[in-house]
Amino acid sequence: MKRTLMSAVGIAVDRSLKLVPPKDESGVEEGLALITQLMSGLTAVYKAQQQDQEADEGA
Repeated sequence: MKRTLMSAVGIAVDRSLKLVPPKDESGVEEGLALITQLMSGLTAVYKAQQQDQEADEGA
């Protein structure tokens, strides 16, 4: 599961860089904020999937 999440992050970062290529190093803060938001979202999805899986196993 971790490999899948890391792959999704890599793809998302790659695509975001293609949409808005970095102009210079001043965008580092924005990039970090984007990655932080992305990781937060992926973490929330992962936790929800784990809870669903646990609920299914407990049923």
